[in-house]
Amino acid sequence: MGAVPFSSNDPIFWVHHANIDRLWDCWLSISGHSNPSSIMNQPFSFVDTNGNLVTKLVKNLFDGSLIDYVYQQPSNCARKQPAPEAVVAARSARTVAQARAALRRPVLIGEAKGLAIDAAVAKKRVTLPATASLSHPRQFALEEQVQLPVATELVLRGVHFESHPATSFRVYLERAGNPAKRAFVGTMSFFSDEPTGSDTHRAQGQNVRVFDATDALRELDLKGTGAFDVDVVFEAVDEPVGPAFDPAKAKLAVDEIEFFVKRDL
Repeated sequence: MGAVPFSSNDPIFWVHHANIDRLWDCWLSISGHSNPSSIMNQPFSFVDTNGNLVTKLVKNLFDGSLIDYVYQQPSNCARKQPAPEAVVAARSARTVAQARAALRRPVLIGEAKGLAIDAAVAKKRVTLPATASLSHPRQFALEEQVQLPVATELVLRGVHFESHPATSFRVYLERAGNPAKRAFVGTMSFFSDEPTGSDTHRAQGQNVRVFDATDALRELDLKGTGAFDVDVVFEAVDEPVGPAFDPAKAKLAVDEIEFFVKRDL
């Protein structure tokens, strides 16, 4: 899946793309949503099962002439809302109003610079600075509540390598000093084998990875207004085929690690 020329030979490739199609189908089922008219008459070409070059229009993907399958649950397929008993935190109206005002744009709540992933397991400590105010967006990120739903993003900037790492990495959050408090965030993979250390790639933003860390951060059970240290952990996946991760050859690194809080709209 991580090698462009061979990705379509991997069964997970088809599962991945089928799920993207399902998500789009679900989105279309919501009132007021529709396919963008600007692209519906654009042509695209592909090779059919007989090896012939065929050209179709984008709209043919949706009129039943090209794709004749439907999804099992085409409507009512959005994310389920949390049960009322899962909502625990309550804050004053003034506290909520102050936090809402602060969240007109995403708020940085912690950052660290420079991590060389020079082993199969690498960690970088990020401090979430103390705050004396219960209305600080960080406090809303640490504990689930209904008055002002927020989302926390883990942003990795400047992810670059000199040689393809030949593996993917599972990303976790750990409570510093208490590794038992650990939560999975996502997987960092490398779809292209082109080196990403050049200024060109950085300018194009191709080496920025964003993960939804909302639930993972809350699983660390960080309470209060003091400073908290969180370890961002990268663990190489033991791939069944291909070469093993060679840190000296890959020279894989992350320039910046950041946590942002934003309104969960």
